[in-house]
Amino acid sequence: GNISVQGGAQSGNGGFVETSGEILDVQTAPNLAAPHGQGGTWLLDPAVATISTVSIGDTLSDSGFSSTPSAFTLSSDTPTISQSTLLAALATGNVTIDASTGGSGSGNGTITWTQSNGAVTTNVTNTNGFSTLTLNAPNQVFLNGVNLSFTGEKVNVVINSSTSSGNVDINNSTLNLNGGDFTAYGTGNTVVSNPDGIDITGSTIDAEGGSINLTGQIASGSGGGVGVFIGNAIVESADTSTEPAITSGNITINGNGSPGVGNTAVLNLVGV
Repeated sequence: GNISVQGGAQSGNGGFVETSGEILDVQTAPNLAAPHGQGGTWLLDPAVATISTVSIGDTLSDSGFSSTPSAFTLSSDTPTISQSTLLAALATGNVTIDASTGGSGSGNGTITWTQSNGAVTTNVTNTNGFSTLTLNAPNQVFLNGVNLSFTGEKVNVVINSSTSSGNVDINNSTLNLNGGDFTAYGTGNTVVSNPDGIDITGSTIDAEGGSINLTGQIASGSGGGVGVFIGNAIVESADTSTEPAITSGNITINGNGSPGVGNTAVLNLVGV
């Protein structure tokens, strides 16, 4: 079915929608638009989330349906959120995915986002002037091959909105935020075998005028790892050589070895 929390034709903000459940398979975005106000917010809070570009049929199979979709018999707790659905909601409002630690399946408390269809550009029409995507997970947020750009209004990206969070791993991905801010908090996590707080490898994060804030610390008692690692990657507020009309924002990076034993943060910036 369809859900709408659209603002009024003359005035009013968009509303709030929550999609709850340990296991979710999401293919339709709610209407969050507000023609004369702030776009609404969509919260999804599964135990574990996979964001993917696979088709609906493949999604049902990958999500653990043990037979045909009409049977609705789940054989695992691996919910899938369609990337196109997420971006459709983000175009007019805010989206938060919060992977709780509930549930009995392996991989709980993680968000994994993979993309296989090349670069994707989304036009953001949120009359608030920006949309915000928030990804919270106590064990890990993993982006692999995600290639997103935004036009129209800016997009803020928040990965883990507090220091009580898991590892952030961004691999071979490109995020162009059209003036939005990028904020990430990461803590190394032995559950996912990554003691680093934040890893950004082979990727580009371009705020295109927004600010970038990275805060990472290693896993407790891991005896290794680094707070923030950026390798063979570009992390920039704006590339003034190719974007001369853009005023760059600030880049703040804090990495530390606490609460591990005897370790300090290692920072490797390439191409900034």
